[in-house]
Amino acid sequence: MMDAISLGLTGIEKATLVHLSSFIDGKYQCFPSIKKLANITGFSESTMKRAVARLESLGVITKKRRYSNSGPTSNLYTLNLQSLQLKTQTKKTASPVNAAQFLAQDGNYYSCPAEFYKKKMTNQVGNHYA
Repeated sequence: MMDAISLGLTGIEKATLVHLSSFIDGKYQCFPSIKKLANITGFSESTMKRAVARLESLGVITKKRRYSNSGPTSNLYTLNLQSLQLKTQTKKTASPVNAAQFLAQDGNYYSCPAEFYKKKMTNQVGNHYA
């Protein structure tokens, strides 16, 4: 097992990993397209392909080709938690947390990043018009 620092990731690879993880579901899987990742990060598609390939070669993610009736579609990415030694700080008074949850900026636990952002956007829209 390696921790995230000792992997020696470049800034681009870290950004790619962060943005991939923002899409993951409860099974640590996601399927954003390379074009989508490039648009979000501001890097080129070829740079995203290299970053994904490096993360895959390090065992941080696995990539599976997906196909539809019309041909290839976006890849399925799985974050391999076994390859990372996740160090967390917990308070003695903290309640046990399901491993499939993540701690968001607001201090609450959510099943996936999308759940947090959905709540955040709902609150912003509600407060904006109130």
